[in-house]
Amino acid sequence: MRKILIILMTMGISLQIFAQNADVSDKQMDSLKAEEFFTKACNSFNNKNYEQAIEYYKQVISLRPDYTNAYMGLGVAYGSKKDYKQAIMLLKKVISLEPDSLDGYLLLGQTYSKIENYELAVETYKKIISLDSSYIWVHFEIGNAYNNIGNACSSMENYELAVEHYKKYTTLETTNANGFLNLGKTYRNMEKFDLAIASFKIATSLEPDYAEAYYNLGLAYANSNIKNYEQAITSFKILISLEPDYAKAYTLLGLCYSLKDDYKQADIYMKKAAKLGDEDARQYLKISKKGCN
Repeated sequence: MRKILIILMTMGISLQIFAQNADVSDKQMDSLKAEEFFTKACNSFNNKNYEQAIEYYKQVISLRPDYTNAYMGLGVAYGSKKDYKQAIMLLKKVISLEPDSLDGYLLLGQTYSKIENYELAVETYKKIISLDSSYIWVHFEIGNAYNNIGNACSSMENYELAVEHYKKYTTLETTNANGFLNLGKTYRNMEKFDLAIASFKIATSLEPDYAEAYYNLGLAYANSNIKNYEQAITSFKILISLEPDYAKAYTLLGLCYSLKDDYKQADIYMKKAAKLGDEDARQYLKISKKGCN
């Protein structure tokens, strides 16, 4: 009888250990499956198959409800489908699971910007600075948000705040042309054309093929206090060499020649712009034709 009890006890302990091992094994299997689905989700997202990516991310979360990166990926996938309500909810979940997630706050702030809630975007970005003041990129994003607020309400105060953050960014990240481009745009909005021109020039020196920088540089020269049309023409010609089918560049170039009273050159470029489909150029040519008659 005693031997039987010992055997049963031994069997009981063995079964308990086996059950524990089985439990561990199930968890390990779920973790492996979650990783497989996560990889598939990322691949689907990279291939812009957002619906499939969403389903895979959901599979990950069903297996591992605490998988922060899955919530983040799911939020980004919904954002890519312009379902910003779902994106915001999921990115907030990321932050609740990982309160120090700089990427979570950054993505949430960017999503607020996409729905033009720039005040909440700024508030969100500032939380990143409180967590890590060395996170350079956030100053670029804050600058964008303040610049957009300034555009919405013609607020000089917000433009100045945008400049403050763009300057912080460009001081720390001296080789990124985007920072100088956006700084220049803000100066142009403030009608500080000399400062805008200086910023755009840095952007073009960093990226000689930066078409958008030449576009903005041309506008700044044309609108500056001294109306430097020659430099504007040079900038727009470089823009055309980079983007030969950009109709608006020909229109702006034609307009600069017109303002210099060189109507022959103006007509040449306006006709090219009209041929490429620019409506402003077509209107110019109609008015010009009536004037000749």
